[in-house]
Amino acid sequence: MVGFAGYEMPVQYGHGVLYEHNHTRAQAGLFDVSHMGQALLSPNTGGADAALLMEKLVPAAYRHWARGASATHC
Repeated sequence: MVGFAGYEMPVQYGHGVLYEHNHTRAQAGLFDVSHMGQALLSPNTGGADAALLMEKLVPAAYRHWARGASATHC
């Protein structure tokens, strides 16, 4: 485990990097990138226009969120 942006992240898992690579090539793999970025929408950053732009980039309806709300998604 290593520290990254305030999170403890695994560098590799028990079976090792080669196993992970082969499994991903033969089956499927999932990489969680939720720790890599944050966005702040506020009146100072464009308000509703910023929310509309973000809705085009990610699957979330920001315009309907309450002030101070947050969520995780991909």
